[in-house]
Amino acid sequence: MSSMGGSLATMTLLGKLVDAIPGLADELVSEHGNLMEHLLRGLVYPNEGVQASICYLYGKLYSSPTAAEMLSGHFRERLCPLFLSTLDDAQTKDLQFNCLGLLRQLLRYDLFVSMIMNKSVPVESAESVERPSRETSLPLVLKKFLLSRDETLQVASSHCITAVLVHSPAKHAAAFIHADIPEFLFEHLSSSSEVLVWSSYNCLILLAEEPLFFSKCHTVYGRTIRALYPCNTEGSGPCLKPC
Repeated sequence: MSSMGGSLATMTLLGKLVDAIPGLADELVSEHGNLMEHLLRGLVYPNEGVQASICYLYGKLYSSPTAAEMLSGHFRERLCPLFLSTLDDAQTKDLQFNCLGLLRQLLRYDLFVSMIMNKSVPVESAESVERPSRETSLPLVLKKFLLSRDETLQVASSHCITAVLVHSPAKHAAAFIHADIPEFLFEHLSSSSEVLVWSSYNCLILLAEEPLFFSKCHTVYGRTIRALYPCNTEGSGPCLKPC
């Protein structure tokens, strides 16, 4: 795998093999440490096709709890900032979906949720060399996907937010609220897509467990939201109950 550009098919094939062969993920992680170095180099290679194949394989490796535990130090020390930057910069659908797929695997574990929610990375401004660099974080990156016009990305982003919050709304809800995530989730409740409505509703229910949700939403919507609750009428969708 000396040529990074030529490794796209190899990484995709490895991912499919890991998916099909029990125990292969654990073996690759425990016995082929040089593979992890190759994957890290691939994430900074200037080709989103290569980056997408790398994220696909990472997602399959982290789907194994044993491999994920062995890779915890790798994620904390090396992968976390690179992955967050890749997720933020992703332009092609393949890379966006594979990044979100990897993220969903990571968010299954408390340890990785804490790591990635506590991490921010600098992002250089492309508009002006005089403008200072900004920092991005997981809530801000997922907000970008909520704002996209692609319903699949919107739903995937909502699912990732929910996956974070189910670990501990008390610990993580405030970060999403400060990123104004509820504003866009409320907008999605008017969508004609039942999948998008329910994924947004599930996020709002968890966010509403944080008291900050009510005071913050008061400034956004001009009213205080007293409760989120499902309608009891058969066949009806979720409803919002303002005070």
